[in-house]
Amino acid sequence: METTFKVLNLDTIWNKSWEHAKQYFLPIFAMNVIIYLSSKFISSLFYSTTQLTMALQNAAYYNDPDLFLRELTPAILAMMPMLPLGGLIGWLLSSYFQVALYRLLIDGVKGLKLSISERIKGAWTGYLSFLGITLVKRLIVGIGLVLCLLPGIFLAVRLMFVPIIAANKPKLTLGEVFSESWNLTRNHFWTLLGYGIVAILVNIVGLLCCCVGIVFTAVVTQFMLANVYATLTDIQDIQPTTDEEQEIPYGEAYSHE
Repeated sequence: METTFKVLNLDTIWNKSWEHAKQYFLPIFAMNVIIYLSSKFISSLFYSTTQLTMALQNAAYYNDPDLFLRELTPAILAMMPMLPLGGLIGWLLSSYFQVALYRLLIDGVKGLKLSISERIKGAWTGYLSFLGITLVKRLIVGIGLVLCLLPGIFLAVRLMFVPIIAANKPKLTLGEVFSESWNLTRNHFWTLLGYGIVAILVNIVGLLCCCVGIVFTAVVTQFMLANVYATLTDIQDIQPTTDEEQEIPYGEAYSHE
């Protein structure tokens, strides 16, 4: 894959992302809510800590170790296998909706209509590939962070586009996705690291605004990733995954189902 050096301008990326966030806030926010619910609440259906929490508030358990072991040990043992199972189910569901989210972000950057229902229905295409590729990416970055912090940060930046590429180009293999992210981030490491720091700071500011501001800042920073990716690649090479979508003028590119 041949790449040419492209200049990244923070002001330009920020302004584009701000406008996209204002225009497409509702569908992107809705997808974020769906992802949160699928990863947290749905997975919690596989286990419950209510009974255990209430039991721990009983002072009698702390005065009688035998009673503690007899009454609470079965509950703890029953809960242990459900915790990883609930986490796995939550990850599988949230990853499915993340495919739809990454495609919606690219739709917004390209000036296409944003259709939540179409993207959710179409997320199955490439879903299994997305799971495997993003899992490998997490393992690689995780190993880098554990062995030494700096290699982990380096790998996280160089592979930052892996999820958005895997979601929007489902026909690419793992090697091709990694190679594209690696090529796009070449000569832009420090700039992209700076973008990541800015995104974190923006979301921290959102949290400080009574935790309500992050609802909007999260959408802005997600569009920052999409706009940086669009700047470094030929965004028009990414074709819609359904025949129903047509490009329309930017100012009219909003439809929330």
